Amino acid sequence: MKKIISLLLLAGLSFASCDKQDSLDPRPIDVGGQYVRLDITNKMLASEHIDETYFGGFLSTPANNVEKYVLKVRRRNPNSVITGNYVELLTVTSFPTELKITPQMIADAIGIPVTSLEVGDYYVFFGEAYGFDGKVTNYNNLSSTVKTQPGMKQAFRFVTTLATDANINILNDTFNNYQLGL
Repeated sequence: MKKIISLLLLAGLSFASCDKQDSLDPRPIDVGGQYVRLDITNKMLASEHIDETYFGGFLSTPANNVEKYVLKVRRRNPNSVITGNYVELLTVTSFPTELKITPQMIADAIGIPVTSLEVGDYYVFFGEAYGFDGKVTNYNNLSSTVKTQPGMKQAFRFVTTLATDANINILNDTFNNYQLGL
């Protein structure tokens, strides 16, 4: 009988040690934030096909808590000069969606003819997510991990460039649309 009681006591202690102690758990609490994700399928704009080319990909909201997404753009010319402030490019209210940004859309937003876009231009995008609760989330609200890891595919700050077909073929595998510093 003593052996049975000892075994039951031992089994009870074993199960008790499996309880999670929240105060000792170093992981943060998962919160479904107003996150917008962009899976980029077309990384760059092709200068030789200005009327057919587009930049874009699949835009989604993993937590389904974004009412609208506003995307702004600004241009940095081949001489590394930022030619103006961010201007509104488009608003998305239905998710998921296929995002397609054409050179004409960019030119219209920044107020120049499409023929003024130059090979070597960089277009820097800045997105804002508006939640159903009225909260606004943008790049500045993201953690440093989300900002710096291309695999996070955040749709709050990203870039594209206008390049020749030859450069697109060379750069397509290495071009990082989520690069910082532009």
